[in-house]
Amino acid sequence: MSHHGLRALVAQYRIRRSDDPHIRERLKEIAAERRRFGYCRLGLMLRREGIVVNHKRVYRMYRDLALQLRRAASVGSAPGKDPLGRAGD
Repeated sequence: MSHHGLRALVAQYRIRRSDDPHIRERLKEIAAERRRFGYCRLGLMLRREGIVVNHKRVYRMYRDLALQLRRAASVGSAPGKDPLGRAGD
């Protein structure tokens, strides 16, 4: 036992995150081809190509590469106007 009752192995834990540059590059290529695809569909496309990758990792890479789809702005009607173009009473 070491400091504060933690085992030495726990205290020295290192994250082993290896984002394969090949996967990142392929994700960018598919996203460029399919601009309307979100991370879920891009992950499916990677799987169809034989690249096995966890959906959480796909989402993190998708976010890190700034590939997020932009949300459509809601289109509202002008104040005082009827959205159907009828005359007001």
